[in-house]
Amino acid sequence: MNMGAGLGAKVELVEPLGNETLVHWSSPAGPLVSRITSGPVPATGESAQLAARPDGVLLFDATTGRALLEAASLAAAH
Repeated sequence: MNMGAGLGAKVELVEPLGNETLVHWSSPAGPLVSRITSGPVPATGESAQLAARPDGVLLFDATTGRALLEAASLAAAH
């Protein structure tokens, strides 16, 4: 899948949390969540092409829900 043009996704849920909004997306890569701290927020049902900064991506294990970076850091510490 070519990520250069972005990943097509559809908004499933918008969660306003005060100083930020979490947007839950469905995509061919699986469920995604983005955090928006300013600017326009997409509406439920809206589609978009998503792109991410490499330093802004957090990955989680689908089975345990644990952050993969955290698991890697713990393994490296032992």
